[in-house]
Amino acid sequence: MKRTRALALAVTWVLAGCAIRPDLTPPAVPLPAAFVGATDTAADLTVPWWEQFEDPVLSDLVQKGLTDNIDVRIALDRLGAARAYEAGSVAGLLPTVNATAGGGHGTGVDETKGRVDTPFGAGLNSKAVPIVNQAAGFDASWQLDLFGRTRLAIADAHAVRASLEAGRDGVRQAVAANIGEAYVRYRQAQWDVSILTDAVAVARQARDLAHDRYRAGIRNGLDAQIAEREWQTLEATLALTVAARDNARGALAVYLGRYPESGLPELASAKPIPASAAAPPDSAPVALLQRRPDLRQAVADWQRAGIKVGDATAALFPRVALTAAVGAEQGPVQNGVIPGTHLWSVGPSMIWPILDFGALDAAIESARWQQRAALDSYKRAILNAVAEVDRHRTLLQAARDRAQHLDAAVVASLAAVQLAQARYSAGLTDFAAVADSDREAVRAQLDYSAALADAAIEFIRLHVALGGGWTADPTSPPAYRPSPAFISLIEHAHPP
Repeated sequence: MKRTRALALAVTWVLAGCAIRPDLTPPAVPLPAAFVGATDTAADLTVPWWEQFEDPVLSDLVQKGLTDNIDVRIALDRLGAARAYEAGSVAGLLPTVNATAGGGHGTGVDETKGRVDTPFGAGLNSKAVPIVNQAAGFDASWQLDLFGRTRLAIADAHAVRASLEAGRDGVRQAVAANIGEAYVRYRQAQWDVSILTDAVAVARQARDLAHDRYRAGIRNGLDAQIAEREWQTLEATLALTVAARDNARGALAVYLGRYPESGLPELASAKPIPASAAAPPDSAPVALLQRRPDLRQAVADWQRAGIKVGDATAALFPRVALTAAVGAEQGPVQNGVIPGTHLWSVGPSMIWPILDFGALDAAIESARWQQRAALDSYKRAILNAVAEVDRHRTLLQAARDRAQHLDAAVVASLAAVQLAQARYSAGLTDFAAVADSDREAVRAQLDYSAALADAAIEFIRLHVALGGGWTADPTSPPAYRPSPAFISLIEHAHPP
């Protein structure tokens, strides 16, 4: 009968240990078979997007940003802290040893009470030393992980580290994309400044000619006012474009961990807007689950929520520990002799909640609802990720088509300018027609510049949406091996 009860108790404890050990396998989520507009030909997603532009300046800036950007450094610092915590969490499976000492003088028979550690105090012997006023020694405690609470804490530390690793990749991905977009906008503004500078020079000449003809009585004042308007408008647009170029350069400097005043010598020479003729990158939607940092973080959050359910369940079971102590005690001087003796103590301890009026059960239910919320957040993140890929695929194709048509529009606009100027010189039309053709030609060139920049930026954003944009072996903080307290004390008291 006793054996049967013992076996039943053992089985119950084993089942309880399994019950509080959550399944941390990522949940299966239905996904579409392919993205909207997916094709059989696609760029290699393993090649960093910045290399596909074949622009050495862009590649150099991205690599510097991934090293020098402040946000990247912060992400690495946080990851280093998580790795140190993860390394230290394993210590919860092992016993701890403390040195303790205490004593005093007063009216009590044990002046060490409250002055030495509790496990050590259990070994004090008032029979050997009737009045104890000093005691010193060591005690040890070993929390037995019978129901997996410590292992759950270790699993939580693993999940935190995994989440911060994904966060590091997300920061690197965002920094690279921000550098790429700022660089593209800088080159666009640089090109626009060149277009507008030439247009301002032409408009100034036209204004001077119109005023000269008006003063000579060859043309009326309307031509002179139209020419003045066109020149002033272009000057105003040029001022804004110069500011946009300078702001894009300043944003690039900040992404590189520099002040805007640094001037960025890497941008000293003018270059065209970067463009890539590569096919849009593609993959099966399921691959997002392994590549996208935000989805990996969502998985880690769901795992942590499951661990909290296990931890709340484990609170229903007893905490069992083994404690031991060894040392010495002594009393006040009596007849010229200081009485004293050695002491020791060893034994188990257990704390088991019996009646809590439902507080622990409510904590379990609350943790389960939080786990459901984490799962729904994961599903939402997947839905948004797939939609983001579809959106940028569509925008990339539209931007490329728009750039192709605007290229032809620029050619036609420049031809129209020549025809309008010829008709004006022949006296077949007024200056308004020339001003309209000049204005439309400038607008077509600026629109073409914007379309090229949009195509480059959508190419970057599509790579990011698919989970690309950081190197295969990113910079990581070094592995940390914690030292015992007495060694750590020496190391921190005398840092290298």
